[in-house]
Amino acid sequence: MNEKKTSTYILISFIFLLGCENEKEKTRLTIYAAAGTRLAASEICDSFEVESKRKVTRNYASSGILARQVFQGGKADLFISANGEWVKFLLANDLLVDTPVMILAKNKLVLVAPVHKQIDTIVFHPSFDIAATVQNKIAIGDPAHVPVGKYAKAFLDSLGWYHQLQRDIIMANDVAGVLRYVEMGECDWGIVYFTEAKHSGKVKIVSEIPAALYPPVLFYIGRVKEGKKESGNLLDYFLGKNGERILREHGFDPI
Repeated sequence: MNEKKTSTYILISFIFLLGCENEKEKTRLTIYAAAGTRLAASEICDSFEVESKRKVTRNYASSGILARQVFQGGKADLFISANGEWVKFLLANDLLVDTPVMILAKNKLVLVAPVHKQIDTIVFHPSFDIAATVQNKIAIGDPAHVPVGKYAKAFLDSLGWYHQLQRDIIMANDVAGVLRYVEMGECDWGIVYFTEAKHSGKVKIVSEIPAALYPPVLFYIGRVKEGKKESGNLLDYFLGKNGERILREHGFDPI
């Protein structure tokens, strides 16, 4: 084969492969999901990929960061939020398909500590001297944009503890960050979702926080308006039997 024919062959092959990649990109779905769903959502997406032969790109962060990314033009097909506030934000800006935006699952808050640390018993009552008990740093999500932080602050405020502990609070960018602070021993306490604590071998659950002390922890799922129409298939998969089974295995309570 002469040089000219070889160059032509390489060019044709390149164009063919480029066309194949473009076709794959056209069918690829993208999910923006709250960091607290990372393990479960990844397993659901893996299962969906096997059954549908369609790839799913995953982007995990705090719900507030993800919502702002969608607002700024991020190319998502599905959005999973750890609270309703960011769903309302996107709906108000006409960025989500308004029907259906579904409640995907429930979760709950737990107080965690490094696995080898001895922790005194905590009494969840305003009269309890929490400042004397929490003598070192405590990690929570940043309430400004991290849902687990909003729930944590609501809990602490309900007992009048937030003001007492404020100087000892370290704020993280998402629930995974809260867990890392505790796992690495940089904080002796952390407030995270049960589903996060469940999978960590480096922290122990000190106590489940009474549900009456904070708003219900609800995770929402909806389609992004500018996303691919095939996103409905992935939405249905999350809400279907396989999605429900995987969510339960990871400690969620599917709706």
